[in-house]
Amino acid sequence: MSAAGQVTEFTEEEQGRYDRQIRLWGVEAQQRMRNATILVVGLKGTATETIKNIVLAGIGRLIIVDGDDVKEDDLGAGFFFREEDVGRKRVDAAKPRIESLNPLVTVTTIPTFSAVDAQSFETTILEYNVHLICVTDWDRDGLIQMNNVCRRVGRFFYAGGTYGLLGYIFCDLGDYDSVSPSGKVRTSYAPLDSALRHRWTSLTRRQTKELNPAVVFLVLGPFTWRGSASSFVD
Repeated sequence: MSAAGQVTEFTEEEQGRYDRQIRLWGVEAQQRMRNATILVVGLKGTATETIKNIVLAGIGRLIIVDGDDVKEDDLGAGFFFREEDVGRKRVDAAKPRIESLNPLVTVTTIPTFSAVDAQSFETTILEYNVHLICVTDWDRDGLIQMNNVCRRVGRFFYAGGTYGLLGYIFCDLGDYDSVSPSGKVRTSYAPLDSALRHRWTSLTRRQTKELNPAVVFLVLGPFTWRGSASSFVD
């Protein structure tokens, strides 16, 4: 929509690029995608696949925050990187390849993690008018902190990570209204710090048998990815 709240027509290029999606979920949904600004924190393997999907889907603007350089390990996890990129900033190496996926999406990079620290994260969200934040492969305390900021300013929050063959995803959409065949449904999402205090003893016997215990440790453990390899810390 425009600043006045009016639906603007898709250009011929947009209609051609998003034709299949518009026929799948309609013009209004595609307009919402076009107007969305998404902030992705961390540019490792999980983020690579996430970015590919949302850029191809046709969001309006993507903002990537990552202050690290490309390492040898990144070459096997992220298809935005090449051998000649080792030593360069991740965001600098990835930006042109992300833009080539969909030239209609505006890609902005922030080459420092200070933009998402305790003092700056809220300012970053408001300055760029971010609608949704996706944090990947991050430590538990940092995720809780960023989730709390997102709840305070009323922004959607997603977190995810992969660890070998295992992974997790968490989402907090606050009080979210959706439409089902039976009408409008409101779902109240819990913040991450509350979700991590879930009483696992409340699971049924069948649920307990089906649950991979490694997943619980991955979510509850204070893991970190900023070192040369993921490790558990006290």
